[in-house]
Amino acid sequence: MLAQLLETVSRFFYSIGQRRWVTVLCILTGIASVVMIALGRSDVTHVEEVRDVGLDAIDARIVNRYVRVSGTLVPARAFQTQIQLGPIGLRNGRYFPLTQPGVASPLFVLDENVPGAALTGSPTTLVGRLLRGAGNQQPPLYLEIGVPPTLLSLTVLAKVGIVLVCGLLLLWVLSVWLRRTDYAVEMPLVLATRPSSGIRPSANLVLWFGEVGREFEGVQLRHAPVRISARAREARFEVRDGDTLVAWAQVRRIIRSHAAAVATQFGFLPAERIEFEDERGLSRLATLVFGSAQSRRAVLEILQHVGHLG
Repeated sequence: MLAQLLETVSRFFYSIGQRRWVTVLCILTGIASVVMIALGRSDVTHVEEVRDVGLDAIDARIVNRYVRVSGTLVPARAFQTQIQLGPIGLRNGRYFPLTQPGVASPLFVLDENVPGAALTGSPTTLVGRLLRGAGNQQPPLYLEIGVPPTLLSLTVLAKVGIVLVCGLLLLWVLSVWLRRTDYAVEMPLVLATRPSSGIRPSANLVLWFGEVGREFEGVQLRHAPVRISARAREARFEVRDGDTLVAWAQVRRIIRSHAAAVATQFGFLPAERIEFEDERGLSRLATLVFGSAQSRRAVLEILQHVGHLG
Protein backbone atom coordinates (compact mmCIF):
# COMPACT_ATOMS: atom_id res chain seq x y z
CA MET A 1 0.00 0.00 0.00
CA LEU A 2 2.82 2.42 0.88
CA ALA A 3 4.65 1.67 -2.36
CA GLN A 4 1.54 2.35 -4.44
CA LEU A 5 0.93 5.62 -2.59
CA LEU A 6 4.50 6.83 -3.13
CA GLU A 7 4.37 5.75 -6.77
CA THR A 8 1.11 7.64 -7.30
CA VAL A 9 2.50 10.82 -5.75
CA SER A 10 5.73 10.58 -7.76
CA ARG A 11 3.84 9.93 -11.00
CA PHE A 12 1.53 12.87 -10.33
CA PHE A 13 4.37 15.32 -9.76
CA TYR A 14 6.26 13.97 -12.76
CA SER A 15 3.16 14.39 -14.91
CA ILE A 16 2.49 17.99 -13.91
CA GLY A 17 6.20 18.80 -14.19
CA GLN A 18 6.11 17.89 -17.89
CA ARG A 19 3.28 20.33 -18.64
CA ARG A 20 4.29 23.94 -19.17
CA TRP A 21 0.74 25.19 -18.62
CA VAL A 22 0.87 23.86 -15.05
CA THR A 23 3.92 26.04 -14.35
CA VAL A 24 2.17 29.06 -15.85
CA LEU A 25 -0.95 28.30 -13.79
CA CYS A 26 1.08 28.07 -10.58
CA ILE A 27 2.77 31.40 -11.30
CA LEU A 28 -0.56 33.08 -11.99
CA THR A 29 -2.07 31.52 -8.85
CA GLY A 30 0.85 32.81 -6.79
CA ILE A 31 0.41 36.33 -8.17
CA ALA A 32 -3.33 36.16 -7.52
CA SER A 33 -2.71 34.96 -3.96
CA VAL A 34 -0.43 37.92 -3.20
CA VAL A 35 -3.05 40.29 -4.62
CA MET A 36 -5.75 38.62 -2.49
CA ILE A 37 -3.64 39.04 0.65
CA ALA A 38 -2.93 42.70 -0.17
CA LEU A 39 -6.55 43.54 -0.96
CA GLY A 40 -7.96 41.36 1.79
CA ARG A 41 -6.37 43.22 4.67
CA SER A 42 -9.08 44.98 6.59
CA ASP A 43 -8.74 48.52 7.86
CA VAL A 44 -10.80 47.45 10.84
CA THR A 45 -8.54 46.65 13.76
CA HIS A 46 -9.38 44.40 16.63
CA VAL A 47 -8.46 45.58 20.10
CA GLU A 48 -9.05 43.55 23.22
CA GLU A 49 -11.73 45.07 25.40
CA VAL A 50 -10.60 47.11 28.42
CA ARG A 51 -13.00 46.64 31.31
CA ASP A 52 -13.79 49.44 33.77
CA VAL A 53 -13.37 47.87 37.19
CA GLY A 54 -13.55 49.34 40.66
CA LEU A 55 -10.89 48.44 43.21
CA ASP A 56 -13.49 46.62 45.28
CA ALA A 57 -14.32 44.37 42.26
CA ILE A 58 -10.77 43.15 41.63
CA ASP A 59 -10.57 39.35 41.95
CA ALA A 60 -9.03 36.29 40.30
CA ARG A 61 -11.90 35.90 37.81
CA ILE A 62 -10.53 38.70 35.64
CA VAL A 63 -6.87 37.66 35.72
CA ASN A 64 -5.07 38.18 32.38
CA ARG A 65 -7.70 40.74 31.31
CA TYR A 66 -7.02 44.38 30.56
CA VAL A 67 -8.75 46.64 33.06
CA ARG A 68 -9.15 50.37 33.77
CA VAL A 69 -9.00 51.26 37.47
CA SER A 70 -8.96 54.53 39.36
CA GLY A 71 -7.40 55.42 42.68
CA THR A 72 -4.40 57.01 44.30
CA LEU A 73 -0.90 55.55 44.17
CA VAL A 74 1.06 55.64 47.43
CA PRO A 75 4.78 55.31 46.53
CA ALA A 76 5.78 55.60 50.22
CA ARG A 77 4.13 52.22 50.89
CA ALA A 78 5.81 50.42 47.98
CA PHE A 79 6.11 46.65 48.21
CA GLN A 80 9.69 45.62 47.40
CA THR A 81 10.40 42.00 46.47
CA GLN A 82 13.79 40.40 46.97
CA ILE A 83 15.66 37.33 45.81
CA GLN A 84 17.75 35.79 48.57
CA LEU A 85 21.03 34.25 47.44
CA GLY A 86 22.51 32.90 50.65
CA PRO A 87 23.40 35.85 52.86
CA ILE A 88 22.84 38.30 49.99
CA GLY A 89 19.44 39.78 49.24
CA LEU A 90 18.90 41.14 45.72
CA ARG A 91 16.13 43.59 44.92
CA ASN A 92 13.65 42.44 42.34
CA GLY A 93 10.35 44.12 41.37
CA ARG A 94 8.70 47.02 43.18
CA TYR A 95 4.93 47.46 43.53
CA PHE A 96 2.96 50.58 44.46
CA PRO A 97 -0.39 50.21 46.23
CA LEU A 98 -3.36 51.80 44.46
CA THR A 99 -5.86 52.84 47.12
CA GLN A 100 -9.35 54.26 47.18
CA PRO A 101 -11.39 55.60 50.11
CA GLY A 102 -13.67 52.93 51.51
CA VAL A 103 -11.72 50.02 49.94
CA ALA A 104 -9.77 47.97 52.46
CA SER A 105 -7.46 46.05 50.12
CA PRO A 106 -5.30 48.03 47.67
CA LEU A 107 -4.33 46.84 44.21
CA PHE A 108 -0.58 46.70 43.73
CA VAL A 109 0.84 48.21 40.53
CA LEU A 110 4.15 47.04 39.07
CA ASP A 111 6.68 49.88 38.94
CA GLU A 112 7.11 49.75 35.14
CA ASN A 113 5.69 52.30 32.68
CA VAL A 114 3.96 54.13 35.53
CA PRO A 115 3.20 57.73 34.44
CA GLY A 116 5.07 60.31 36.49
CA ALA A 117 1.85 62.25 37.15
CA ALA A 118 0.41 59.17 38.86
CA LEU A 119 3.12 59.30 41.55
CA THR A 120 2.21 62.78 42.81
CA GLY A 121 -0.44 61.57 45.24
CA SER A 122 -3.33 62.81 43.10
CA PRO A 123 -6.18 60.52 41.96
CA THR A 124 -5.33 58.79 38.69
CA THR A 125 -6.73 56.26 36.25
CA LEU A 126 -4.52 53.43 35.03
CA VAL A 127 -4.93 50.88 32.24
CA GLY A 128 -3.10 47.59 32.38
CA ARG A 129 -3.25 43.83 32.54
CA LEU A 130 -4.24 42.13 35.77
CA LEU A 131 -1.81 39.35 36.58
CA ARG A 132 -1.47 36.71 39.25
CA GLY A 133 1.59 36.87 41.48
CA ALA A 134 4.08 34.03 41.74
CA GLY A 135 4.70 32.73 45.25
CA ASN A 136 5.66 34.99 48.12
CA GLN A 137 7.86 37.23 46.00
CA GLN A 138 4.91 39.01 44.37
CA PRO A 139 1.50 40.26 45.48
CA PRO A 140 -1.37 37.78 44.90
CA LEU A 141 -2.76 40.06 42.17
CA TYR A 142 -1.07 43.03 40.55
CA LEU A 143 -1.50 45.41 37.63
CA GLU A 144 1.05 45.64 34.82
CA ILE A 145 0.68 49.00 33.06
CA GLY A 146 0.11 48.69 29.32
CA VAL A 147 -2.46 48.87 26.56
CA PRO A 148 -3.87 45.83 24.74
CA PRO A 149 -2.22 44.99 21.42
CA THR A 150 -3.89 46.09 18.23
CA LEU A 151 -4.48 43.26 15.76
CA LEU A 152 -5.18 43.78 12.10
CA SER A 153 -8.10 41.57 11.21
CA LEU A 154 -7.99 39.60 7.95
CA THR A 155 -10.92 39.11 5.65
CA VAL A 156 -11.85 35.75 4.15
CA LEU A 157 -10.19 36.87 0.90
CA ALA A 158 -6.83 37.35 2.63
CA LYS A 159 -7.11 34.03 4.46
CA VAL A 160 -7.78 32.22 1.19
CA GLY A 161 -4.72 33.93 -0.31
CA ILE A 162 -2.54 32.78 2.60
CA VAL A 163 -3.78 29.19 2.23
CA LEU A 164 -3.01 29.26 -1.50
CA VAL A 165 0.50 30.61 -0.94
CA CYS A 166 1.23 27.93 1.68
CA GLY A 167 -0.14 25.25 -0.66
CA LEU A 168 2.01 26.45 -3.56
CA LEU A 169 5.12 26.50 -1.37
CA LEU A 170 4.44 22.94 -0.23
CA LEU A 171 3.93 21.78 -3.83
CA TRP A 172 7.14 23.50 -4.89
CA VAL A 173 9.20 21.90 -2.11
CA LEU A 174 7.82 18.43 -2.92
CA SER A 175 8.38 18.97 -6.64
CA VAL A 176 12.02 20.00 -6.17
CA TRP A 177 12.72 17.09 -3.83
CA LEU A 178 11.10 14.51 -6.12
CA ARG A 179 12.93 15.85 -9.18
CA ARG A 180 16.24 15.48 -7.35
CA THR A 181 15.35 11.85 -6.63
CA ASP A 182 14.49 11.24 -10.33
CA TYR A 183 10.86 10.84 -9.20
CA ALA A 184 11.90 7.55 -7.60
CA VAL A 185 11.23 7.56 -3.86
CA GLU A 186 14.01 5.64 -2.16
CA MET A 187 13.50 3.29 0.78
CA PRO A 188 15.76 0.75 2.55
CA LEU A 189 16.75 -2.16 0.28
CA VAL A 190 15.26 -4.67 2.71
CA LEU A 191 11.78 -3.62 1.52
CA ALA A 192 12.55 -4.96 -1.94
CA THR A 193 12.63 -8.62 -0.90
CA ARG A 194 9.45 -9.22 -2.88
CA PRO A 195 6.84 -7.15 -4.74
CA SER A 196 4.09 -5.86 -2.45
CA SER A 197 1.35 -5.80 -5.09
CA GLY A 198 -0.46 -8.56 -6.93
CA ILE A 199 1.24 -7.60 -10.22
CA ARG A 200 4.61 -9.31 -10.59
CA PRO A 201 7.17 -7.75 -12.93
CA SER A 202 9.37 -9.68 -15.31
CA ALA A 203 12.53 -10.88 -13.60
CA ASN A 204 14.60 -9.25 -16.39
CA LEU A 205 12.83 -5.89 -16.15
CA VAL A 206 15.05 -2.81 -16.01
CA LEU A 207 13.47 0.62 -15.51
CA TRP A 208 15.21 3.96 -16.09
CA PHE A 209 14.55 7.02 -13.92
CA GLY A 210 16.46 10.14 -14.96
CA GLU A 211 17.53 12.27 -17.91
CA VAL A 212 18.35 10.76 -21.28
CA GLY A 213 21.00 11.79 -23.80
CA ARG A 214 21.83 15.27 -25.03
CA GLU A 215 19.98 14.62 -28.29
CA PHE A 216 16.75 14.86 -26.30
CA GLU A 217 17.49 18.24 -24.67
CA GLY A 218 17.49 17.02 -21.08
CA VAL A 219 14.18 15.16 -21.22
CA GLN A 220 13.64 13.30 -17.96
CA LEU A 221 12.02 9.87 -17.98
CA ARG A 222 10.63 7.80 -15.14
CA HIS A 223 9.51 4.19 -14.98
CA ALA A 224 10.74 3.71 -18.57
CA PRO A 225 11.61 0.08 -19.54
CA VAL A 226 15.07 -0.03 -21.13
CA ARG A 227 17.28 -2.49 -22.97
CA ILE A 228 21.01 -2.54 -22.36
CA SER A 229 23.40 -2.43 -25.28
CA ALA A 230 26.90 -3.00 -23.87
CA ARG A 231 30.09 -2.19 -25.74
CA ALA A 232 33.75 -2.16 -24.80
CA ARG A 233 33.84 1.51 -23.82
CA GLU A 234 30.23 2.33 -23.02
CA ALA A 235 26.81 0.96 -22.18
CA ARG A 236 23.70 2.36 -23.74
CA PHE A 237 20.28 2.20 -22.10
CA GLU A 238 17.71 2.25 -24.88
CA VAL A 239 14.00 3.11 -24.61
CA ARG A 240 12.04 1.48 -27.43
CA ASP A 241 8.49 1.63 -28.69
CA GLY A 242 8.28 -1.77 -30.32
CA ASP A 243 11.25 -1.86 -32.70
CA THR A 244 11.56 1.93 -32.80
CA LEU A 245 14.37 3.49 -30.76
CA VAL A 246 12.75 6.39 -28.88
CA ALA A 247 15.49 7.61 -26.53
CA TRP A 248 18.73 6.49 -24.98
CA ALA A 249 21.33 7.35 -22.36
CA GLN A 250 25.01 6.47 -22.70
CA VAL A 251 27.15 5.44 -19.74
CA ARG A 252 30.90 5.54 -20.21
CA ARG A 253 31.91 5.04 -16.60
CA ILE A 254 30.23 4.49 -13.25
CA ILE A 255 31.60 7.00 -10.77
CA ARG A 256 29.72 5.74 -7.73
CA SER A 257 26.52 3.89 -6.87
CA HIS A 258 24.50 2.59 -3.95
CA ALA A 259 21.70 0.09 -3.52
CA ALA A 260 18.16 1.04 -2.55
CA ALA A 261 14.53 0.06 -2.91
CA VAL A 262 12.24 2.21 -5.04
CA ALA A 263 8.45 2.47 -4.98
CA THR A 264 6.89 1.34 -8.27
CA GLN A 265 3.52 0.10 -9.47
CA PHE A 266 4.77 -3.42 -8.64
CA GLY A 267 5.66 -2.48 -5.06
CA PHE A 268 9.17 -1.89 -3.74
CA LEU A 269 11.77 -3.17 -6.22
CA PRO A 270 15.58 -3.40 -5.91
CA ALA A 271 17.30 -0.38 -7.41
CA GLU A 272 20.68 1.25 -7.86
CA ARG A 273 21.33 4.98 -7.63
CA ILE A 274 24.20 5.73 -10.00
CA GLU A 275 26.41 8.67 -10.76
CA PHE A 276 27.95 8.15 -14.16
CA GLU A 277 29.98 9.82 -16.88
CA ASP A 278 28.03 10.33 -20.09
CA GLU A 279 29.27 10.53 -23.69
CA ARG A 280 30.32 14.16 -23.16
CA GLY A 281 32.36 13.36 -20.08
CA LEU A 282 29.81 15.06 -17.82
CA SER A 283 28.77 13.66 -14.47
CA ARG A 284 25.06 12.78 -14.28
CA LEU A 285 22.65 11.00 -11.95
CA ALA A 286 20.06 8.33 -12.63
CA THR A 287 18.22 5.48 -10.94
CA LEU A 288 17.96 1.93 -12.28
CA VAL A 289 15.13 -0.24 -10.98
CA PHE A 290 15.15 -4.01 -11.49
CA GLY A 291 12.53 -6.71 -11.62
CA SER A 292 14.65 -9.01 -9.47
CA ALA A 293 17.83 -9.12 -7.44
CA GLN A 294 19.38 -11.39 -10.09
CA SER A 295 18.72 -8.79 -12.78
CA ARG A 296 20.33 -6.13 -10.61
CA ARG A 297 23.49 -8.20 -10.12
CA ALA A 298 23.75 -8.96 -13.84
CA VAL A 299 23.42 -5.31 -14.88
CA LEU A 300 25.89 -4.13 -12.23
CA GLU A 301 28.40 -6.69 -13.43
CA ILE A 302 28.11 -5.27 -16.94
CA LEU A 303 28.49 -1.70 -15.71
CA GLN A 304 31.58 -2.57 -13.68
CA HIS A 305 33.41 -3.46 -16.89
CA VAL A 306 32.30 -0.40 -18.87
CA GLY A 307 35.26 1.79 -19.70
CA HIS A 308 37.79 -0.82 -18.67
CA LEU A 309 37.74 -3.04 -21.79
CA GLY A 310 39.40 -2.64 -25.13
